[in-house]
Amino acid sequence: MLNASSVVHKEFYSLEKHFEAVCNLHPHLKLLESQWRFDQELISKALQNIGSIFPHYSRHDASHSRQIIVNIERILGDKIQYLTATDTWLILEAAYNHDIGMVITQKQIEDMNTEDFHNFVVELKNDTDHYLHRFAKNWLEDKAILPKQAHAHDFFQHYLQLLAEWYRQKHPHNSARIIRSPVEEIGLNSPRNELLPKRLFSILADICESHGHSFKELMDKLPQAEAGMASEDCHPRYVACLLRMGDLLDVDDNRFCPVMMAMCGHNMPKLSKTHYDKHQAIKHLRMDAERIEIKCVCPTPDSYEEAYGWFDWLQKEYHEQTQHWYKIVPSSELGRLPTLMTP
Repeated sequence: MLNASSVVHKEFYSLEKHFEAVCNLHPHLKLLESQWRFDQELISKALQNIGSIFPHYSRHDASHSRQIIVNIERILGDKIQYLTATDTWLILEAAYNHDIGMVITQKQIEDMNTEDFHNFVVELKNDTDHYLHRFAKNWLEDKAILPKQAHAHDFFQHYLQLLAEWYRQKHPHNSARIIRSPVEEIGLNSPRNELLPKRLFSILADICESHGHSFKELMDKLPQAEAGMASEDCHPRYVACLLRMGDLLDVDDNRFCPVMMAMCGHNMPKLSKTHYDKHQAIKHLRMDAERIEIKCVCPTPDSYEEAYGWFDWLQKEYHEQTQHWYKIVPSSELGRLPTLMTP
């Protein structure tokens, strides 16, 4: 019979625990830890506001950020111990900052006065298959007028969905702008001073912006190595690739908030319902340092097509990273990505 003392527990490798340990190695690295402690709290609060414009989307709040961190921890396993403090700081900050561009304030709303926004609405009007086609047509004809009673809520939901479509495609760029100027852009009082180089925040901004870029743009824009804090180097390409994989692998069946879905009610767009069905279809998920396996049983043809497109995107990203891994990975100790089985 086994007793507690005879059971051997496998050591658990956490990015945050590793970060805390390596930051104790040098006074300059402690500055990174202080910055992260503030940002973790401040950005989590800011991300709560995403749901005000994107109630019909899957979760893009701090729970999504935490899951990306967990996914990266699963992918790396015990190789986390070989990460520098600066790389770990970039991973943690990127997980929380990459969707900060989905926080929409009055400053961002001014975009609606531009010719680009007008052209965007024209494209929606001309796309007769798009669920916002009729609303866009009414908008351009000045017939988008708030109705009475419960219909006013339907109008409001369609208005939010129009904004969401516009800002979704801009959010990687907006995230980069917010990281560089958090107070000016959205009133986020992330502490910035001369103790940490502005250069590191610029690198973080480029990493977060690259999650919406093609793989080639990522490789062209981000360097493989960069001076970090103290005597460390950091590796922007590597961090950006981990972010992209961790983001793509947030596929489990708890991505949608049932309360937010209830707020949308019958105004939930068909595409959002399809994404919900796609996530609910996940029946098997393995993710560790050796292998990634995903299996789903889709209830509808639409959810099958969405899952197929998502997994095709994942496979292409995985292929690009593995083909260029020697230009990405900082050291041989960090090894290769886990084997991705065909989803």
